[in-house]
Amino acid sequence: MRRVLFFALVPVFALSLTAMADPVLSVHFLDVGWGSAVLIDYGIFEALIDGGSDATCSAYIEPYLDGFLEVLIATHPDAERIGGLDEVLGTYDVASVFMNGVTAETDAYRRFADAVDEEGSYVKTVRAGDSIALADLRLDVLHPSVRSPDASADALVLRLSYRDWDFLFPSAIDSSVEEHLLAEGLGTIDILQVARYGAGDATSPAFLRSIRPVACILSVGPNPEGSPSEEVLDRIGCAPSEPIVFRTDIHGTIVLDVAESGEVLYRTSTAEDPHRYPCPSAEGEPRCGCRGGDRLNCEDFACQPAAQACFEHCIGLTGLDVHGLDHDQDGIACEELPEICR
Repeated sequence: MRRVLFFALVPVFALSLTAMADPVLSVHFLDVGWGSAVLIDYGIFEALIDGGSDATCSAYIEPYLDGFLEVLIATHPDAERIGGLDEVLGTYDVASVFMNGVTAETDAYRRFADAVDEEGSYVKTVRAGDSIALADLRLDVLHPSVRSPDASADALVLRLSYRDWDFLFPSAIDSSVEEHLLAEGLGTIDILQVARYGAGDATSPAFLRSIRPVACILSVGPNPEGSPSEEVLDRIGCAPSEPIVFRTDIHGTIVLDVAESGEVLYRTSTAEDPHRYPCPSAEGEPRCGCRGGDRLNCEDFACQPAAQACFEHCIGLTGLDVHGLDHDQDGIACEELPEICR
């Protein structure tokens, strides 16, 4: 279920400042550089999704643990996701470990596997349809159903639903898995952790149009792949929901606190406001009038996102596809146009 006003949130910018009194649920997107780590703090219960590549995550979570870590989840065996988990397992008592069952011939994976064996935690490989319990909270596993030859396609996709808020943690999946999730009826998502650190082969325009996030979190740092790509930032800017964006390389650690009332406040470790990325348009792009005048055709637009923006604009104003840009009435305008605006 979607809560309409994300910006009924009260912005609290510095982690050193006092946030709401006793949030019921806090989701921390840690600044671990090039990698990903997410701490879910639910009263006296905590879950950790991935752990970055070094000891940063282990040091960060210490003040939030109430005795031991109930749940540790390794979504994918990439070093930037599991490289810091051996430190977590060696420092804290960990009750249960959940994985996707994929191994890797890397030092990071060997250290992780050895630490799991030494810890003696309950260990389970999970698949789509499973749920990971954190007290009465549930992390639903949406993917994968079966093993595939592509290790990235086997990355765990997790959804956390609490009150009126839906969080999606898509790990390292690409657009082919996104298509599968949509076909399975994913529905809308309020908070999206962008897959693959913002690489261009994920977070497709169709995916963003369907899930309509109100906020996107980019876990990213200095990296050889140049992520997040400008292409993905353009796609986010062209999404009909016009999501706000937090980036760990700009905002540091991002914390979303859910209050008993259902309100959500954000905190970051810098004083940066959340970003918005404008939808790009080619020079000379036609103005999108919706109340008369000449009709526009798909050929009048340089790219699909520009046509989609016009289509959404007119639907919002009049409730009608004034220019007839959605030929098959599936909500997607001018599907034959290129997805990249140059």
